[in-house]
Amino acid sequence: SDLLRLSFFDIWTCNEDRHSGNYNLLYKFENEGYRLYAIDHEACFNHQNFERGLVSIDYESSLIYSSFFSKLFRPSEFKNQAALTSLRQSLYICSLSCKEKIAITLKNIPQEWNVDIVEKEAELNKYLLNDEWFRDSWSTFLTFLQYYST
Repeated sequence: SDLLRLSFFDIWTCNEDRHSGNYNLLYKFENEGYRLYAIDHEACFNHQNFERGLVSIDYESSLIYSSFFSKLFRPSEFKNQAALTSLRQSLYICSLSCKEKIAITLKNIPQEWNVDIVEKEAELNKYLLNDEWFRDSWSTFLTFLQYYST
């Protein structure tokens, strides 16, 4: 389920650098199975190009297109609408939590990085942390699952 959630996250954040040719994932075997660790998020938000808004990644640039995804999921798993609805609700709650915590998160950016915190918060709220972008990202996610399932 972590890979499924990460697949949506990459669509939502327009991460152009996690795909079948570059997973940017580490995994560790633990008692209950494997644990995934997502790394290298610098290509999120279309490589930080907020001034033009966000443009969704394409199917071939998603983890859903990868052979790793196909090793963990059968296409028939995505026919269950109740499971998809539950996943959507969970992800939406996570997006609301991000919106609530954005100001605190941005304040933790080191000053030497020279990030305009006020501008960055405005960009994140305008382009990422809103219901319309979440709906668009969810629609893209479902479309990619449909491509995968056919």
